[in-house]
Amino acid sequence: MRRVIPAVLVAVLLTTAGCSGLTGDEPTEDVSATPMDVPEDPTYPPGVTENGVESVSTLLHAHKEALAKQSVTFHQETTATRICSRVSASDGEAFSCENSSSMYDGFIHGQYLENRSHFLTHTRSESATIYDDYTVRSYADGERVYVNQTRSDNSTYRIAYGPDGEPTDPRKMMFVNLDKEGVLTNYLHTMNVVSVERIQDSPTELYRITARDFEKEDQFTNDRGYEAVSDGSLSLVVAETGAIQSYNVSYTFTDEKGRVRFEQTVTYSDWGNTTIEEPDWLSKVNESDAQPPESHTATATAEGR
Repeated sequence: MRRVIPAVLVAVLLTTAGCSGLTGDEPTEDVSATPMDVPEDPTYPPGVTENGVESVSTLLHAHKEALAKQSVTFHQETTATRICSRVSASDGEAFSCENSSSMYDGFIHGQYLENRSHFLTHTRSESATIYDDYTVRSYADGERVYVNQTRSDNSTYRIAYGPDGEPTDPRKMMFVNLDKEGVLTNYLHTMNVVSVERIQDSPTELYRITARDFEKEDQFTNDRGYEAVSDGSLSLVVAETGAIQSYNVSYTFTDEKGRVRFEQTVTYSDWGNTTIEEPDWLSKVNESDAQPPESHTATATAEGR
């Protein structure tokens, strides 16, 4: 168990972002509220006490359970900025930090109904090392996923098919791991939780969990292939049920080219009240796209024999 002061925030980039994954609704709760006096019998989220997060798995399981039972709107924004570059020096190697450059900037915005086979997403990614501005919109009607991709002002429209020639299961094309279990587990196991504070008491108790710096730097860097990591900060706002309302994480890592500042914000809103409408671009999916590509059909037929 981590001890804290009682009561009083990418495969990096894309893997953390969900493409492996990367969005603007405001949080439904005022997460910047001034901490309140803790009542005599506070209802801490599962796995959480006034002294910190005693069970990361219990907390994140409660979050997954909350997500599984209702519709939700998800928004994630991610940036990675090269703040220092490695340069040659008389004594070997040094860092030049005079100029910074964007390595990655993107978001994922998604509206998901309870069964997760109906959703509407909008993803934008811009990477200096992989591709320029790239946008993907998707709409799932329960049976099929319709996709609109735009790159360099060139748009395409299609239905997603699997290698068997059948429409892809919408649940396999959500573009992001909604519960964020993997990355949150890693953050909470490697960073130092310093406070748990109650920031709202009605209609639902909300708590802010704050972690700073890395207790287990080697574990964090080994998991991601970094040389070093510093200036870590994590802030989660969690309901008494364990449903995470938002989180912000930031840290600086060192790789073979220099130092990078990574920042990500995730919010969950409209719990149980998220609705979906057909997008305007859906009409641009041609009738010809309603059939799988010829190569997929041929493969499916051959396997069928």
